[in-house]
Amino acid sequence: MNRFASAVFALVLSTFAFADSNESRILHIGNAAEPGTLDPHRYFSNAEEHILKDLFLGLTTMGPTGEILSGAAKSWTTSEDGLTWRFELHEEGRWSDGASLTAHDFVFGLRRHQDPATASPLAHFLYCVENAEAVNRGDVPTNELGVIAENDHTLVIHLKEPFPFLLERLLYPIAYPIPSHIVATHGDAWIKASNWVSNGAYVLDEWRPQEYVALRRNEKFLFADEASIDKVRYYPLAEPATAYNRFVAGDIDVVHGYPHNLVAKVTAERPDEVRNAPLQSIMYLVINTESAPFNDVRVRKALSVAIHKDRIVNYMLGAGEVSSATLSPPIVHGYASQDITDQPSTETAKELLADAGFNEERPLELTLRYISGEENKR
Repeated sequence: MNRFASAVFALVLSTFAFADSNESRILHIGNAAEPGTLDPHRYFSNAEEHILKDLFLGLTTMGPTGEILSGAAKSWTTSEDGLTWRFELHEEGRWSDGASLTAHDFVFGLRRHQDPATASPLAHFLYCVENAEAVNRGDVPTNELGVIAENDHTLVIHLKEPFPFLLERLLYPIAYPIPSHIVATHGDAWIKASNWVSNGAYVLDEWRPQEYVALRRNEKFLFADEASIDKVRYYPLAEPATAYNRFVAGDIDVVHGYPHNLVAKVTAERPDEVRNAPLQSIMYLVINTESAPFNDVRVRKALSVAIHKDRIVNYMLGAGEVSSATLSPPIVHGYASQDITDQPSTETAKELLADAGFNEERPLELTLRYISGEENKR
């Protein structure tokens, strides 16, 4: 089993054809967007996360079927009260420059992530750690964060309350180790290819904005024997249709998505290449409830019942999409999905709006803003 399948192979469409076995094996991947950063603590999008997962190895990693496996940590234990987690690192772990990977690198990284000067957009993801929120607000210094290195290969994380999903949370780049010896020398410029050092299967080789991000094999990787591909290139392809066309043309080996309206066609015509899997994600509209007229519950209720969720997923988005009554996706493990209690009704929406003072002479007007792209626009 390839423990790092998720970093490169957990994909939507994939086919591999190397022209010459004597040449370097290069995997060409279509990414959803141009990355804004490759700093694990300042990233925000999936497009960045895909690349970072190839560049770094956290305490835990994900297997090919979504199971959590050991990563830089070979084992871990939890106290009976669930508040203390102790991780034992692989003693042979190395950075790509040959320096030893230690528990101190994880402490440095976790403190840096919560440091308000870092301004991490995902700082709240680790508020489960003792004093994390106070550190991020600037109320206490970073050295009061609940993480310590007992020795070079033992990391201890103290939680403010039991958090059984910690191992999953540690899969995110925000919990990756950071090479403190490189940051000390180069500051924020440590993420440039010329200064790059990481502990994952690959290292940053070249970054040509709006063209590609090129990675090369990390010979110091803890599990280098399991990484069979020499080089990887990520290309920013924002439109699913463009990505799919390039895949069909053969100049891209992998794309992470394709147009919804092609699901049935692609599944039937390319059964050996397509991998359709449920995504633990929800699309929803965010309303500013503090501004009129949305501070009126009748208006919000009207918008809710005016949206025909089933029609959207069945007729507009295409196969594979499902409606949800809550912000928790129905596929969340151990979660009992609720029935949609408010059935869609245009008439009910009109009645609610009329009660709130809106009618044909004085209609409700609002502006919807969405992430650019044809799929989102539709």
